Amino acid sequence: MVERRKKRKLQQEIIMPDRGEIGHVMMTAETGTYRWIVREIAQDFKTDLRFQSSAIAALQEAVEAYLSYMDSEIGAIMVQYMPLDSQGEVPNHVHDADDDWNRMRIYVNIITQNRPASLQRLLKSLTNAYYLGDEIFLTFNMDNIVDEETLKIVNNFKWPHSAKYFRRRIIQGGLIRVVSESWYPTFGDDFGLLLEDDIEISPFYYFWIKYALLAYHYGPQATLPELNSIALYTPCLVEFVKERPKWNVTDFFKELHPNTPYLHQLPCSWGALFFPKHWREFYTGYVTLYPNFPNQASFSTNHMDPGTHINASNNALKHKKEDFEVPLLREDFRAFLPNGKLPSISKLPVLNFFNQPVSLKGLKSAGEKILQDVIRCNTKEVVVVVLDMQKS
Repeated sequence: MVERRKKRKLQQEIIMPDRGEIGHVMMTAETGTYRWIVREIAQDFKTDLRFQSSAIAALQEAVEAYLSYMDSEIGAIMVQYMPLDSQGEVPNHVHDADDDWNRMRIYVNIITQNRPASLQRLLKSLTNAYYLGDEIFLTFNMDNIVDEETLKIVNNFKWPHSAKYFRRRIIQGGLIRVVSESWYPTFGDDFGLLLEDDIEISPFYYFWIKYALLAYHYGPQATLPELNSIALYTPCLVEFVKERPKWNVTDFFKELHPNTPYLHQLPCSWGALFFPKHWREFYTGYVTLYPNFPNQASFSTNHMDPGTHINASNNALKHKKEDFEVPLLREDFRAFLPNGKLPSISKLPVLNFFNQPVSLKGLKSAGEKILQDVIRCNTKEVVVVVLDMQKS
């Protein structure tokens, strides 16, 4: 048992090129140990298989070549996507489990209920995305009342990138409770991606998340404590204006750079990655990083399928789908970025709820004014609410 544990410590996760899913390969100089792990994996497909020594050697050589390729490829990608002022030493990401590349843990949290066709579409887009060999945790979150078809889809879905979890409320609570309970961070490097089932995502969504985190959260020049989330979606309307006028971010920033990412005071509910510290203490003054690409192409889109928050009469939507649906990015997006890279923090423009340019300092001041109207309790204060249950 001790020897088995020692062997498992040598285990590394990579993408198996022939299967497109996570495989477990043990790299060791001992041919006997390598032969053992090959047989362990083979037993998952067929028992009583035998391997010639030449076949084992060929497999080991191929795995070592692939790991070397992944190491160099990831390093090259890092340099291409990191901001100009953050390109110091590029760490060895495949072999160093303690660097920032491997430290972050992404949790995909799906909120679904009674929209099986929508859920199937989302799961297909998740399956077709690129994950760079990372371990990605997946959780399905549902209210108490769920249709049988949705439950069947959830139970039968195969997620090759790590564990799949299933969470269903005992008491019906509504969409807001399901969303707020869908994820809670355990550690400081846990990040939660929230996706409702009428969302569809780009194959490159994980690239955007990964490199934005490296640039603006983990990078050597990352000094943006106000950043609380990373959006996948590019909004087309000004949500906080009564008339909800249309808005084109590319035109808005054309003098600065037509495709610069930007910071916005409004959190995104149609595909966003939330940070652990900020999820615990959400307040006004934080900002979300938004993408900005030609034709408002995004890493997620909302199909406005009828549901809890989408009003419909006889399945006829009362919202205009063209105001919310955006094209998905299906190509490498770095060529659109300023100088082909994510801009430095100091060059990210900031907008408030009304899509007006502001400074981060101004947003903080506005947040403090709002907090003045909220009850604050310290360790010496207790707020007690007494309910009189007697009938008058």
